[in-house]
Amino acid sequence: MKVTELLNRYKLKTRQAFYDRVKSLDIVLPKDARGHSYATPEQINLLDQLHDYLRTPGTTLSGFVPLSPTGVVQVVDTPLDTSNGTSITQSNEKNLEYPDENQSLELLEQLVGAIAANIQAKSPIWYHDELEKAAIGGWLLSTSEVKHLIRVKPYCKKGSDIYERGSWQFIKVGKIGGATAWRVKKIIMEI
Repeated sequence: MKVTELLNRYKLKTRQAFYDRVKSLDIVLPKDARGHSYATPEQINLLDQLHDYLRTPGTTLSGFVPLSPTGVVQVVDTPLDTSNGTSITQSNEKNLEYPDENQSLELLEQLVGAIAANIQAKSPIWYHDELEKAAIGGWLLSTSEVKHLIRVKPYCKKGSDIYERGSWQFIKVGKIGGATAWRVKKIIMEI
């Protein structure tokens, strides 16, 4: 698309305003056989994104970040050991210009696979390990920390400083900043 057509497309009054946009995107417009500058489809895509961005009040050329880069990162997989015995893939990057759709889809599949391999399901009783650590260590937990672990806010009945839930006692022992401090104690049940 020729510069004059692009001036109309973006409703710009001067060529300088257009070339300021081109400069901010760090692109070079090719020239046709007659020496007239024109924009390629990829450059028009970037210019369109910039134009949409600049419609928002208060935006500037320097604050623009393209939604889709002009290049793509090619992933080269190498095994990487982790501390938990599983292995994931470490990626080395190499820039390619103008990938095709199949390359983009493959990269997306690799990325999703790497993320899925690193997500570990949390045990439904994970909080018992954390409470055990707090009890053994003699740690004081705030009300919000206890609530995060047991999913309910601890409270004491009138005249008591102890809240019980399951195999755990939470004993009020003072304050941590503005919050109530709780000492955790494991209830040992004899059979």
